[in-house]
Amino acid sequence: MKDFFKGKIFKVIVAVVALLIGIMVYQAASGGFASLPEAVVGTVVTPIVKISSGISDSVAGFFNSILSAKDIEKENKELKSELSEAYEKLSDYEKYKNENERLKEMLGIKEDHPDYKMEAASVIGRDSASAFGKFTVNKGSLNGIELNAPVITDDGLVGIVTHVGPTYSVVTTILDPEINIGIYNSRTRETGVVSGSVDLSDDGKTKLRLLPRDTALLRGDIIETSGIGGMFPSGILLGTVDSINAENSGVSMYAEIRPIVDVTRVSDVVIVTDFAVTENQTNESQEQNTQE
Repeated sequence: MKDFFKGKIFKVIVAVVALLIGIMVYQAASGGFASLPEAVVGTVVTPIVKISSGISDSVAGFFNSILSAKDIEKENKELKSELSEAYEKLSDYEKYKNENERLKEMLGIKEDHPDYKMEAASVIGRDSASAFGKFTVNKGSLNGIELNAPVITDDGLVGIVTHVGPTYSVVTTILDPEINIGIYNSRTRETGVVSGSVDLSDDGKTKLRLLPRDTALLRGDIIETSGIGGMFPSGILLGTVDSINAENSGVSMYAEIRPIVDVTRVSDVVIVTDFAVTENQTNESQEQNTQE
């Protein structure tokens, strides 16, 4: 018997009895006299209910978070779709706006030069190796573009077409020394030839060569195409006189010409596919060829 009181079984019985007594004391203190089984069950079950309730809340919260994440993902997709549509509309607006501006420019040129046949074009590439602003446009032989077609804007002369593909053309600008342009000054009635200059191209200027020493040109005079030679129509603005200087030989003078159009920044141009050559241009061209 002495061993029984020292054994584990006795200790367990004592612990259970102590637990029951504690429950009964707690029930009495709290004003309730529930039956012992109810008290035991309540004591044992209540923590389990609390634990299961917490687990249930956690599981519910987990699934709610999943559903919420799906809702957010759906909203993000909808917003991305709406944003994409907005970008497309903006892109279309810019295209229509640019096309409208090109048409207005062509209309303005057409009003001043009703004899011109023209094709609007956009710059799609620039030759980084060119020191004279050579660029490529998005119109070619399929659009009626031919070699040496003049390229202009509503402001003035840009250059000529020097290479033609089916759907593109390469434009050599007035800054290039390979282009010679017959010019005319309405104030002094002087004529001459403008061509690009390696020395002046970095400043975006061209050169009016072989002027007489007693030239009447002044800084600020407007230079336009004469039409002599038939390559360019007459009356297209080219630029203004920036300065007048003596040639190294001392025999003649030259003028630095500041083009009206910044050919290195132009984005839209008009290619003149055909134009009327006046009788005066033909006669002047013939007289020039006779003198040469």
